[in-house]
Amino acid sequence: MGNMIIAMDGARISSHCLIDRSRSLTPVQYAYNTIGFEQITVDGLYSFTLTAESIDGSYCVGTGSNLIVFVNPATSIRKKSLEIDSSILSFPTPNTTGVPVGHMPIITITDLNPSETVVSLAQGYVYQGGLEGDAMMGLYFDGQHLGNNASMWTVNDIFRGAELVAPMYTHGFASGVRTISFDASALP
Repeated sequence: MGNMIIAMDGARISSHCLIDRSRSLTPVQYAYNTIGFEQITVDGLYSFTLTAESIDGSYCVGTGSNLIVFVNPATSIRKKSLEIDSSILSFPTPNTTGVPVGHMPIITITDLNPSETVVSLAQGYVYQGGLEGDAMMGLYFDGQHLGNNASMWTVNDIFRGAELVAPMYTHGFASGVRTISFDASALP
């Protein structure tokens, strides 16, 4: 199992990006994403690093991996994180062709100014908590998924043939909204 984090002056400021392919029947290269935020109140020089952590075994970080730091990115930044793991989520998908699959908000940010355009970044990880399946997450704006032109879906197979722990990440762009949520669902 591996983990990628962002550190500022040696201290983690990002979400975890855990990947476990140790028991996979078909281990292959895998994408990752981690997002961090730190409000800096004292002028000075700071060091930011993208750090790989080996939890169990070994792995390589691929060419083209990068770290981007935004300085003064917006007049207002809101951040919310899960304090504990969610309960086991299950979204039945048999015979759902053409029918929307259910979804459940995992993290919600409210009281946004609807007159402003919002850029959203969301990242986390999922792990097998019951049956095997295709975990999926997406951004919902005022309770609605606005389509692929406003945000992308993130999906991972959670089973022995792929990974048992996998990163989930997405981004979105919308105007006129008061609430944004990072919702869990399943690929039908």
